[in-house]
Amino acid sequence: MRVSDEGQKPALKDYIKTAAVILAFIVFSIAVIALLSGKPKEPKTTAQMYDVLNEYGFKSADLTQDAKEKFTGLVVNEVVYYVKDDVTFEYYIFDGENAAASLYGTINFNISKIERDKRINEKYVLRAGGGKRANITCTSLTTDELFYYICRIGNSVLYVKCNPDSKNDAYKIINELGYNMDRKESE
Repeated sequence: MRVSDEGQKPALKDYIKTAAVILAFIVFSIAVIALLSGKPKEPKTTAQMYDVLNEYGFKSADLTQDAKEKFTGLVVNEVVYYVKDDVTFEYYIFDGENAAASLYGTINFNISKIERDKRINEKYVLRAGGGKRANITCTSLTTDELFYYICRIGNSVLYVKCNPDSKNDAYKIINELGYNMDRKESE
């Protein structure tokens, strides 16, 4: 721990860093326990995603070819991007769970980086956990500017971004899709 300018007490940001490390360890432990127990949940097909999001008025774009070129080392089966107003849903299906876990980890790392880069006085909530079933992992982050949500079920990853004012609407859709494992109901 670094010592503050006062010479005796650790700086506030040192306590925050320590708390972040402890939180990361707890989240990791929960994820490991969840991954080792429970019944697998089946991911949605892109057709099922389309049916639900189309009902809410989302426009879609197939980004599969772009993703196949972008994600070297990962076998991408399908990628569809949905948008309505300020809400975006990105849905990825890979050839296996390891590829999906890799993308989930990359997005989760980037979300965690956003959290670390926030000033102390800004309010945000980070929730993570393994959910109720073995192949599910979800993370969400709400900042003053954006709400981020990612959920991996099996070989699929759902990534949602929107304005915090649209968060409850996004959670309503996430619930309907079956990709909400980090809370019982929207806040």
